[in-house]
Amino acid sequence: MNKHSYKDYPTWLFGGLLSLLLIACGGQQPGNQSLANGNGTLTQLPKLIRKDQVTGKFVPATRKDAEMVLVPAGTFLMGTSKTTSNRIATGYAMNFWDEMPQHKVNLRDFYIDKYEVTNEAYNKFYKDRGGTMPRFWKDPKFNHPRQPIVGISWDDADAYARWAGKRLPTEAEWEKAACWDWERAEELGVPKEPDAWNEDMLKNAVKCVQLYPWGNGMLENKLNFKRVYDRPSIVGFYGPGPNDGSSPYKAQDMAGNASEWVSDLYDIGYYSKSTVDNPSKTSVGSRFTPDGRITYAGGAEHRIHRGGMWNEWRMKELDVRSARRLHALPNTRSPGIGFRCVVDVTKVQQDLNLEP
Repeated sequence: MNKHSYKDYPTWLFGGLLSLLLIACGGQQPGNQSLANGNGTLTQLPKLIRKDQVTGKFVPATRKDAEMVLVPAGTFLMGTSKTTSNRIATGYAMNFWDEMPQHKVNLRDFYIDKYEVTNEAYNKFYKDRGGTMPRFWKDPKFNHPRQPIVGISWDDADAYARWAGKRLPTEAEWEKAACWDWERAEELGVPKEPDAWNEDMLKNAVKCVQLYPWGNGMLENKLNFKRVYDRPSIVGFYGPGPNDGSSPYKAQDMAGNASEWVSDLYDIGYYSKSTVDNPSKTSVGSRFTPDGRITYAGGAEHRIHRGGMWNEWRMKELDVRSARRLHALPNTRSPGIGFRCVVDVTKVQQDLNLEP
């Protein structure tokens, strides 16, 4: 593991910027290619997009300038299996039963930000709309333009997403983008339609769920956590190269760095009752006392944030697993919580004049 001291910080900043320049070296991604007919008209969804700064519309992108990646529609397995849960219980004497049961979820196509929203991007929103200044912006540990924005509430994140013509991902969308090994699912013939899954397909699907964005082994050189750098690293630092921590869809920093607000309310038993198609928990979540205990009278609802954070020590590698369900009061302004956005393909189809 390559550790850097505070004095080395400018060096790894440079390395992170260099990794952004080398982004074109990344591997192939899922989804339809951006094709054109004889008249040059796009006929299928591009797998990489960016927002044109002149027109404000989404346009196809290269691997070098991509801002969002396509997560194609289909079914995946969400949550933690009994086998994995028992392994955690044996090794750590704890059981995250709110991640169970592992269950089928069928999602529509969507695009997700390749990187966490940065200070630079959030500053444009703040100058345009005002609001509450992020809590740590005056601290040099947190205000580099390419670091993820932190110290913002769930409402701040939601407001930014709407301003940008996007939205916060659902909990299910975030998890699929983080851990579903689509290549292995295709190799094993796992159907994209939930009704086509039988017991054999279910056994194969279990093999396609990764514990971490890059695979099933905890590799500390692929993420920023345990206060290694004493601050969030710039986005893309763990991109293509020997320390690539990208997800199967090439979204980066989905483990560690900033944990990320998602749209859902936290419900401790939601997985046993959620719908198969496009689940989203928007009302009646679990309620908590000020000291964090579940209560059935009074209390306050929490919002979910995913991916673990750079300053997490308490549960170490357990909190940066893709299935881990972290949650906090929506007005929390933590140095470890930021966000990324998604956009529905209908918006992209409209911008590109594609038929639904």
